[in-house]
Formats: sequence, C-alpha cells, structure tokens
Amino acid sequence: MTPVAREREGRIVVDAAPATSPGEGRPLVHRMLEHSLLRYLVIGGLSFVVDFGTLYAVHGVLRVWLPAATVTAYLMALAVNFGLNRLWAFGGAAATAVGRQLARYLFLVAVNIAVTALVVPGLAALGVQYLAAKVIATAGLVVVNYVAYRTWVFGRSAAAAPETGVSGARRRRRFARRRTSG
Repeated sequence: MTPVAREREGRIVVDAAPATSPGEGRPLVHRMLEHSLLRYLVIGGLSFVVDFGTLYAVHGVLRVWLPAATVTAYLMALAVNFGLNRLWAFGGAAATAVGRQLARYLFLVAVNIAVTALVVPGLAALGVQYLAAKVIATAGLVVVNYVAYRTWVFGRSAAAAPETGVSGARRRRRFARRRTSG
C-alpha cells in the first residue's frame, strides 16, 4: 500500500501506509489454518490416515492378528489426534494441564464409542443403511467433539487449575483479598 497524503492544520501531511489486516499478503491456506476448526479437521483427516495406514502395516504387512492390529492402529491414531489437537489446533496449553486434558480426552473417546455403538445400530434398525448411519453418527460427533475440545478438553477450563487443585478464580480472589487487606 502507498502512503496517504492529507491536509492537516493547513499543511500537507504524509502518513505511513495504512495498516494491513493480519493475514493480508499471506497465502489463503495459511490464513485458513489460523482457525482452530480447520486445524481440527486437518488433524482428523491425518488421524484417519494414521489409523488406516497403521492397520495396513501391522495386519497387511506384518500379519498381526486383525483385532490386535485394529486396536494398535486405533491407539496410534488417538495419540496423534490428542497430541496435535493439544499442540496445534487448540493452542498448546500449559504442560501442567496435560493430565487433566488427557483424562477429559479419554472420557470423550469413551462417550464417542458408546454413542456410535448406539446410534449406528439404532439408525440401521430404522432402515438407514449401516454405512450411511456410521457417516451420520461420525458427522454429529465431529461437531460435538470440536465444541468439547475447544471449551472443555483443551479450553481454558482444562488449563485453569494447576495440579494443586486451586482454580484460577480462587487464586485471583485470594490475591485480591491480600491486596485490599494490606
């Protein structure tokens, strides 16, 4: 952008170029990936690739028993998904909160498994083809999980309380009392 000339108090003043928006001039992909939703979706796709690829490698190439290979692949994908969502999609919260975040994440995984196990057969019983039912269940969970990750698993509430158990709000109240009483 070029500098802007204007008259101020009878004189011509040249101002610096107007400020550009934060993402201006950068490739669209980079600007899009600044949003946690898109990073979350990219990580979901990558997690699928890790799950699928690991299953193929462990069962298809190494000939490990299919149930064991399936669990191994799923656990690998969960590790990738948790780590990347924590560090990239949702801002890399403080290391002290990792235990709380992991517990919340694993709880959410259990809820996802239960919901999927109920919704897919339930929709199939209503006449929906089972693969379509799986897509419907997965799409719903993608939306719910994004909100849960952003607000509960990796959000401020997950990182607010250090492992000592004192919440951020309680700590601020204590600090405020000390300042006003002294």
